[in-house]
Amino acid sequence: MMVDSSLRPGCYGSVVAFDARAPECASCPFAEACGPLSAKHRKVLYERLGIADLPGVGAKRPKRKVEEPSGSRALMPALPRKVQAIVDRIAEKGVDVGGELRAGRNPFSRNSLKIAAHLLMRLDGGFDRDTLRTCLQTKLDWSEKTARAHVTQTFHLMPALGVAEVRNGRLVRTFDK
Repeated sequence: MMVDSSLRPGCYGSVVAFDARAPECASCPFAEACGPLSAKHRKVLYERLGIADLPGVGAKRPKRKVEEPSGSRALMPALPRKVQAIVDRIAEKGVDVGGELRAGRNPFSRNSLKIAAHLLMRLDGGFDRDTLRTCLQTKLDWSEKTARAHVTQTFHLMPALGVAEVRNGRLVRTFDK
């Protein structure tokens, strides 16, 4: 079947688009010529970039080694990376978050954590995600998406620091005032 070459799709001969196993490529009338052209372009690109060879599409990658937790962390689920980084920074600085909060002092200078700690100190019954999100949006003029991300971090961070726990969807302090 003869097909007008001016009708070739934009992906024709693309290094990253062609995959003979993909339904789009398998049903394309230009696939027979596109495959070799894609391979040729890939070879040129690899030479320009100094890449010896890359595994083909669908090649199995080696599995990453999962680090086994030790000590008290062995019983706790892993924290999100950003939250763990905050915990590490607090530990490096030697800040006693629980002690500061018990003394009625807010140990945080970061806006979202400062607001969350303030709420923990002031609200006996704790607060839910929507309350914190609303505070962050109002006080910091953040978008809902940004505020939600920080709420999620806070709901992981405060229990990890041992100053709060999540009860019935609320972050409730575990330190005495």
